[in-house]
Amino acid sequence: MAMECLEVFKQLGFGCFQLKSGSIEIETPLIFDDGEPVYLYLEKVGKSYLISDKGEFLFHLESTGLNVSDQRRVSYLTKSAKEFGIALSEKGAFETLTATQKLELSFGRFLEFIPSLLIWERESLLIDDEDGAAIDDVITILKRRNPRLSIETNPKPIEGGSGSKYSFDIKAGNTYIDVLNPHRNATGAALRKIADLSKATESPESFFVIDDRKGHDASHKESAIISSVASVILYTTLEHGTDPLTQLH
Repeated sequence: MAMECLEVFKQLGFGCFQLKSGSIEIETPLIFDDGEPVYLYLEKVGKSYLISDKGEFLFHLESTGLNVSDQRRVSYLTKSAKEFGIALSEKGAFETLTATQKLELSFGRFLEFIPSLLIWERESLLIDDEDGAAIDDVITILKRRNPRLSIETNPKPIEGGSGSKYSFDIKAGNTYIDVLNPHRNATGAALRKIADLSKATESPESFFVIDDRKGHDASHKESAIISSVASVILYTTLEHGTDPLTQLH
């Protein structure tokens, strides 16, 4: 029995709806962490087309309790979007204006961009407001140890061997640093990141800081897991003892 294109299109998770405003709502097979689908909108603007999420991504993040007004987070999202030719508007919408003849290419780039946002969402849901303070504490230690050290928060995402892009909290000199909670979910995300980045053409130098102020036993357990494949240090050791920071330049 022959398959119908529209039915296949629907089975793959795509949907297309004409809105009263004249724009088109496109349901994609990509989903947020809570299972809600990601929608994009196509609107004719003169001789061009505007592709946009109409601010729904940031709205969705706010509904999960994430603080999207945090400049550290906004900076990462803006940098990530720019790589795909997409801008974050003043109204909080991810959008790109494209000529008719480049619509296919621009829409494809937008679909490439969404997975990086979904990965960021999953990672961010593992981070609470106290983690932002922990990152600031690590930066303070870095600056105290070496005032001349170049420090960047939310550095440009790094592409792994699979093509997925991964963010780090800090870049100190040439070294990327993540500050983690002593939680198995955070450890799992770190291990996936390490494994994929190890397959990259140029694997970056990195290490992980586990905030053991939130649980001594759990911190040592998660540290032991990560240390089998990557450099890791407990926050209290970083603060008071000899550590990898002395090697940064």
